[in-house]
Amino acid sequence: MSVLDSDIEAVIVSSEQITARIAELAKEIDADYGDREPVLVGILKGAAMFMSDLARALERPCTMEFMAVSS
Repeated sequence: MSVLDSDIEAVIVSSEQITARIAELAKEIDADYGDREPVLVGILKGAAMFMSDLARALERPCTMEFMAVSS
């Protein structure tokens, strides 16, 4: 348990659920892309951890790109 955990009132989605869903998405992407190399595009300041987990779960090589946006 981390010191930061004391600020958390409730866990809505567990880390196990996130890991399982990332694995499901990776399987779908692998099936959809056949022999092509997917390009993962994420928005900076939020997508980096998710995208790296997804890229590791893929069975094929992929390229990662990031965009910076402002409102």
